[in-house]
Amino acid sequence: MASKLNSFQLVLKAGANLLPSFLNFGSSNDPPLNNRPDSNVIHQTRYTSLDGLRGVAAFCVVTYHIMYFWDISIWFGNGVPYRAASLCVDMHICEARYNQRFRVLQLPPVRILIMGPAAVAIFFIISGFVLTQRPLRLARDQQWDSVLIALSSATFRRPIRLFLPLFVATFITMLLTYMNLMDDGLDGEGCLIATIEPAFPVARGLRVQFVHWLQVVWRSLNVWDWTAYFPPYDPHLWTITAELRASMALFLATLMLCRLRSWVRLALIWSFIVYSVLWFRWDMGLFFCGMLLAETSQINNNRTSTTSIAQLGEELPLHQNWWSSPLFLSSRLLLYLLLLISLYLLSTPMACTAFTPGYSILAYVAPKSLSPSFNNHKLQLHQCVGAVLFVSLLVHWTSLNPIRPIFNTKIAQYLGRISYGLYIVHGPSLHLFGYRLFPVMWNLTGRDLSVTYAIGSLLAYSISMLAIVWLADLFHRGIDEPSVRLARRLEKKVLCREEGLIRM
Repeated sequence: MASKLNSFQLVLKAGANLLPSFLNFGSSNDPPLNNRPDSNVIHQTRYTSLDGLRGVAAFCVVTYHIMYFWDISIWFGNGVPYRAASLCVDMHICEARYNQRFRVLQLPPVRILIMGPAAVAIFFIISGFVLTQRPLRLARDQQWDSVLIALSSATFRRPIRLFLPLFVATFITMLLTYMNLMDDGLDGEGCLIATIEPAFPVARGLRVQFVHWLQVVWRSLNVWDWTAYFPPYDPHLWTITAELRASMALFLATLMLCRLRSWVRLALIWSFIVYSVLWFRWDMGLFFCGMLLAETSQINNNRTSTTSIAQLGEELPLHQNWWSSPLFLSSRLLLYLLLLISLYLLSTPMACTAFTPGYSILAYVAPKSLSPSFNNHKLQLHQCVGAVLFVSLLVHWTSLNPIRPIFNTKIAQYLGRISYGLYIVHGPSLHLFGYRLFPVMWNLTGRDLSVTYAIGSLLAYSISMLAIVWLADLFHRGIDEPSVRLARRLEKKVLCREEGLIRM
């Protein structure tokens, strides 16, 4: 009887571990968001919101990859006629499907929800900020030994943290590919209805498939080739190699600049940004922008006391309140204007900018070589500028910031915690079951009318997104978190223990 009870308890425990962590906090090493200790005001309001922004950006990337496989029109802004769209991409687009496009999603700022490239730009900026924030803070305090330890530790653990989850995910995808379970997502209408990804490489034998996977993994580790590599088992993982390459360059730059005066460090970071942009290395430029924000945030922290300005304002008489002063009102209006500009730039269409109402001027403001073009995998100028401006406002807008509460919500923080798992698992998940759901739902609702087409698409999208979030949660707890802990344990195992040299 006792053995049966123990078996039943084990089954219940295993079932509880399969639940998402927001339904079962006991299965995760992360405490519930409402139970996390408040370390300080700055951390909770500024840096925590970056975690939430990263989670929302990952959600937008998933939405983008769901949509672009069934609706080519997400590449275009609202108001682009069918003939102009066909000329922009130089392909035969299905006119009937194009006319059924979701025009609301093409409007700014709603369009940001389906702007995957803009979300990737935000990823790179946040990574640059997070990787350099602690070393730069220690450098400002002139804790040179601690700076060296922080950089050494981060450099050692970064490849393990990035690539170990990738190895596991692509290995599982390789097995699913060998079993011929990955769907290409096309319905064979004879014309372009969506973005086409390369077919999964199915080998004749498991050994050949495994060797091919090893070759793909080895190629992904090639940081010496700056050409973007799209792994055939998940093309969306091209950013991981870029992350590793940029991280190593960022650590080197931090080591180079940490002992310099602050104004010299700022000037050199700016020069690195300009240098990267002039060589069309948007990834490096965005990482250095994150480093710049990390440095300026440290300067801003030194000027800000722990008592908030709002609290000081409440203690003053009404005629002396800071929020009623003309200077504050004008500066606040300027911040809101910059916020609107950032949202406008983040919503820049990826194709036919010159034919898009409200955006045609951008095609002439930027050099032609930097203008958005169809199927161009380089990050675009307008979206990058919008991303830098948006993250800057999130970091530096210290008083009554209207966007921080959005990214400090529990759902945004949860998405931020599983963001890496969400990014890694969503591609194979869509090919495994997500893209198959759309024809099934359209068969149920019909797709001849725009309304029935939209209902079927919304049902398929909702089911796919819920399943992907669940799988990402499992991947985060089962693969991602253990990878982080393994990197730390491995570092401790191999560290030199000489007294006075290493302090853990």
